[in-house]
Amino acid sequence: MGLLPYSTTKGEKMPDYSGYGEALCRRPAMSGSQFLRPAVTGSYSFGCTDNGTPSSENKRWFALSTHTHHEKRVAIRLCERGIETFLPTYRSTRDWSNGRKVRLDLPLLPNYLFVHISSAERVQVISTPGVVSIVGRRNNPIPVSNEEMERLLFGLRVARVEPHPYLNEGARARITAGPFAGLSGVILREKSPVRIVLSIESIKQSILIEVPSYDVMPL
Repeated sequence: MGLLPYSTTKGEKMPDYSGYGEALCRRPAMSGSQFLRPAVTGSYSFGCTDNGTPSSENKRWFALSTHTHHEKRVAIRLCERGIETFLPTYRSTRDWSNGRKVRLDLPLLPNYLFVHISSAERVQVISTPGVVSIVGRRNNPIPVSNEEMERLLFGLRVARVEPHPYLNEGARARITAGPFAGLSGVILREKSPVRIVLSIESIKQSILIEVPSYDVMPL
């Protein structure tokens, strides 16, 4: 699950990743313009300071809403502006009319991605073409907690995750172990592996995961 670096020299255009649903970011610590592309779906990358340590001082994670079908374009544009960006994806197999099958990496949360920014970078983010808003209330952006982001970032690396229509009603259970431990969701299937829908209330989006039955406690 390593990250594949792509280096651009002065005057060279960044590769077109618009056909991929991948997390992208820029690492200012490297010389030139270095863009990191995950080797696998759902992996992620992070920014570094000049001394190579993770840069998080005065920065918070925020959910960002985009125009429909613009998630990947927005992620690329943010990377070009040096904004730390995370676009969660899932892999889907589609049948073409000629009988061939093609695997696509698609946005896990349609119309949303995440940015790790300081207050000084908000104007730069909101002015990016394709961006609708930073999620919040009454023009007041509300950060996503570090705990939630850690679960999402790590969970997508080790668990099978799929999109699901927003759902917050039904028989509920709490996950007791694994990357999503402590979270509760709606049970879709009770036999192992249990299928649970987890919802992100701030953006009214849901994801579907599978966990062993011994890692689930009914509520």
